[in-house]
Amino acid sequence: MVVLPQFLESKLGFLHTWEIYGVGIGFGKWAQAIDAGSMIVIPSLFAALIVCVVVRNGIGFLKNMTNITLAISAVLFATAVIKHSFSGYQAAFLYFNF
Repeated sequence: MVVLPQFLESKLGFLHTWEIYGVGIGFGKWAQAIDAGSMIVIPSLFAALIVCVVVRNGIGFLKNMTNITLAISAVLFATAVIKHSFSGYQAAFLYFNF
């Protein structure tokens, strides 16, 4: 669905006729799918922006890696692999026949 600002409705009001054909042009309601229960989306996007801007990239991290950092990373990775293997989670197999 395309959402346009509310002030354009007076000039582009004829676009309401396209709603009949399922095109989905609306005015003013920019977040219809986000209700009160799913308002975690906006803080999550903000947190992702902070992570992308603040966290160093992989090359900068590798240049400053010491043996202690490598050992901690290896332990965390091994813990995650072991926890995942014993959790019993089985991902659905998706098969696409093109």
